[in-house]
Amino acid sequence: MQDWNEVPIDVRVALERIVGPVAAKGQDFNATDVVRTSLSPNRLLSACERTDLVAVALERGGRGYRIEVFHYGSERVIRRWTLSKAEAASVNLLEPPVGR
Repeated sequence: MQDWNEVPIDVRVALERIVGPVAAKGQDFNATDVVRTSLSPNRLLSACERTDLVAVALERGGRGYRIEVFHYGSERVIRRWTLSKAEAASVNLLEPPVGR
């Protein structure tokens, strides 16, 4: 899934309750602490799924820019963790890194 609209609606609703609005992949968003109110504070980076789980990586803007991964299963967010930009390039979103 490379488009926010491809992420199942129940997952989108749950994540937006937690983080607020999410911009589509590649769209402008508030990536730094210089806030433009017309932009979302979050942007889809990537998403994937298997039969029992949807994994979504979001870029989270603001003073503490980060990439946060959410696992959604059993009708709720069941796990989340933060990645650096370097880690995001090679991580398997369906498997959290050891110790997270």
